[in-house]
Amino acid sequence: MGVVAGRKVGTAVVRNRVKRWMRDAFRRNRKLLTRPLDIVIVGKTGIGSLSRAEYEQRFLAALDAVRDRHFSA
Repeated sequence: MGVVAGRKVGTAVVRNRVKRWMRDAFRRNRKLLTRPLDIVIVGKTGIGSLSRAEYEQRFLAALDAVRDRHFSA
């Protein structure tokens, strides 16, 4: 898994917090992926203004979409 948060996300403090949230959300939910998969998570503008719970919801929705697309055979 790769994690990226560009300058448009916010200051260095915000970018590091967002990347920490991304890694943590992946670690806690990796069991949902039944097969190996390379994932790159890109933090976009505005993600720094989300709460951790809102981010977690969006992450799980994206993970469900990935599972539906790549593991539904």
